[in-house]
Amino acid sequence: MIDHMHYVPILKGRYGEYGALHAMSADDKETITPVVEIPPIPWDFKNDQPAKTIDQHLLKVDSNLERSWGIDRALYVDLLEIGETERMRDGTHPLTYVFEKARKKGVQVTSSKGRF
Repeated sequence: MIDHMHYVPILKGRYGEYGALHAMSADDKETITPVVEIPPIPWDFKNDQPAKTIDQHLLKVDSNLERSWGIDRALYVDLLEIGETERMRDGTHPLTYVFEKARKKGVQVTSSKGRF
C-alpha cells in the first residue's frame, strides 16, 4: 500500500538505475515502488536515423526488470519517451510488448490503468 511514508522514485531505465535497484535490500524495496522510464531510442547523428530499431531497444527490458527488481513486488513502467506511432516489427504496441514479456517472467508490472 502506498501512503505518505512510501517513496515512488522515478528512474531512467538505464544500466546504473537497474544496478541500484538490484543492490537494494529486500527491506528497503518494501518502502518504495519505482517508476522505470524507458529512455528514447538513441539517435545516430552520423547517419541521421535511429541507432537501433524499437525491437532492439526493448529487447532486454523484461529481463532487466526481473533481474533488478524481482517478482515479489510491483513497479511502474513508463514508455512516455517512445513515440506514439512506434510499433514493434510484428505490429504490436511497445507497451503491450514490454508488459506481456515482463508478465511472462512474473514481474508485477503496473501502469496508471492497473496491473497488466
